[in-house]
Amino acid sequence: MHRFLWDLHYQPLRRTREDLPIAAIFRDTAPAPNSPWVLPGTYKVRLTAGGKVLTEPITVRMDPRVHNSVTAQFTISKAAYDDIQQAAAVTGQIRDLRAKIREAREKSGAGSLEGQLESLDKKLEAIAGSSPVGRGMGGGRFAAPTGPETLATVSASLASLMRSVQSADAQPTSAESGAIAQKRAALAQLIQRWKAVQSSELPRLNQELGKLDIPVLEVNQKVEAAGTDDDDEDDDLG
Repeated sequence: MHRFLWDLHYQPLRRTREDLPIAAIFRDTAPAPNSPWVLPGTYKVRLTAGGKVLTEPITVRMDPRVHNSVTAQFTISKAAYDDIQQAAAVTGQIRDLRAKIREAREKSGAGSLEGQLESLDKKLEAIAGSSPVGRGMGGGRFAAPTGPETLATVSASLASLMRSVQSADAQPTSAESGAIAQKRAALAQLIQRWKAVQSSELPRLNQELGKLDIPVLEVNQKVEAAGTDDDDEDDDLG
């Protein structure tokens, strides 16, 4: 007999050690959910085995003890979740590009472009940051960061805020809504800076690298966020 278990959350975000409690038992403590609850609705379970695909509908109903609407809670949580996924994807692309920049700087013929390569690398570092997802910047859940925002700090803040919103069957507070809106706006600005690098600075630098017969710097568009899922009503689960 086989048993299918779905904890009714979206696919989990990429995890860090900070997701486990201090009293966690090695390989015997499940991390806390770090993605939104799904909305009540109709979904499909899909089983693929032996070259065959079997599907069966399931219905998720709201806990009858809860009388509050969870639509606003879900909407703001899902927006934060999607933004964290986007930030993770862009961070992966930046990490890959910075590795290529290091390789280009090691080429013997790149000496004349050393300054431009170093400048671009520092600019990418300022966009991506270095703090792991899941850590905050100190100062409390809704406090402003202690330094310039990066993809890492924005992701950490959004993850913390999403957990707060999802912790109770209640409408998001004005503080939570305002803080999430602020972090989403900061993320949008960081994404714009990343797009500007791709559209202007990178082509100019690649033109110079080509003159020196050094491989150009290409952005790996296939880098994706870990744990991406598009669960919606009448979606497939598998």
